[in-house]
Amino acid sequence: MIDFLIPTPLIIGLLLVPFCGLFLIKRTTYRKTGIALIVVSLGFVLFAFIGFLLSWLTVSILDAHPDGEALKS
Repeated sequence: MIDFLIPTPLIIGLLLVPFCGLFLIKRTTYRKTGIALIVVSLGFVLFAFIGFLLSWLTVSILDAHPDGEALKS
């Protein structure tokens, strides 16, 4: 069984990063730091989306999923 409570603080922290970047852009003089935080957070979202897309394509095209016949002994 997957425990969903373990990565919860990490996910909350990753969701707060773009808001911290927007705060730095709007309220302080650290504009470049705010832009960098937003770019890094969008890069992480893009990385997660590409990973999901590749795993979905692997399952649908190659029919290689974790509960497949190849893994059963």
